Amino acid sequence: MSEPTKPGDDLGPTAAIITIGDEIVEGRVLNENATWLSDELMTRGVWPRLVIAVPDVTAMIVDVVRVAADAADLLFVTGGLGFTPDDITRHAVAAAFFRDVRIDTEVAQRFRSRNDWADERIAAAAATFPVDATPLETTSGGVPGFRLRRAGLPRYLARVPTRQTAAPLIFHLVSLTRVPARI
Repeated sequence: MSEPTKPGDDLGPTAAIITIGDEIVEGRVLNENATWLSDELMTRGVWPRLVIAVPDVTAMIVDVVRVAADAADLLFVTGGLGFTPDDITRHAVAAAFFRDVRIDTEVAQRFRSRNDWADERIAAAAATFPVDATPLETTSGGVPGFRLRRAGLPRYLARVPTRQTAAPLIFHLVSLTRVPARI
């Protein structure tokens, strides 16, 4: 029997999970999203090969996203996608894939209509995505994530909002990618 060319080649579809946040890295908050997401993916036949937490540092996020995108078929990023100044994930992911960001005005309008507390600035921040990303809106009014296909490769980047709101979304994310239909 021959050895796989890279770890996980013999498993089927693989995933990398990146959790972003100083509070995770410093141990102030448990990385429950990664644990939950790993379990959910494995029940669908997708095998986590890399799970890592990264602080709110743009350069580190960019580097880790690039490494993780090369290490797995699917890349999930959670954390750092809100609308406060330290939520730098959207811009860091765009930089990792050499893309600019844009505001999706339709998503911003829907976000504002679902969240009475959100002013125009907050809605614009929540609706900022890398160019060519597909927004992933939640019906609960949470901050939208996005799906991004890496140019030329059958790999995708997706963001899972939180463990509590991701259950219906995770199946959607997996079904949107080039993962076999049995998942």
